[in-house]
Amino acid sequence: MVRQPNGGTRKLPCYQITRDGFAFLAMGFTGKRAARFKEAYINAFNQMERSLSGAGAADMSSVAQNARGVYLHLREIHQIWTSQLYPMLKAVESPLAGKLYDRVGDAVFGAALVDSRLNGSDKEVRP
Repeated sequence: MVRQPNGGTRKLPCYQITRDGFAFLAMGFTGKRAARFKEAYINAFNQMERSLSGAGAADMSSVAQNARGVYLHLREIHQIWTSQLYPMLKAVESPLAGKLYDRVGDAVFGAALVDSRLNGSDKEVRP
């Protein structure tokens, strides 16, 4: 039922069509040759969509694995930094000790955040 400006209602037909049906109608071309073109276009689009959606999941899996690898490596670097490198640099009063202290910690913390987001870790993020 459709409401009319004068307050009345009018019964109009309603159609449910698929996305492919909508694309077929919306292209506007007519004739047998146009119908073949539209069908081929819709099929090619659907095939492309299927291949991209499958690739996207695989790509995200490798991104998550790479993020985990980066985090684990940076965590190891951070452990060596805090236990060995930073104390040595500080002992010889190297300006690098202060310059790198926050950078190393920030790098591992950022990698931990990305890893926890991509790999679904619920534990607290710490460097």
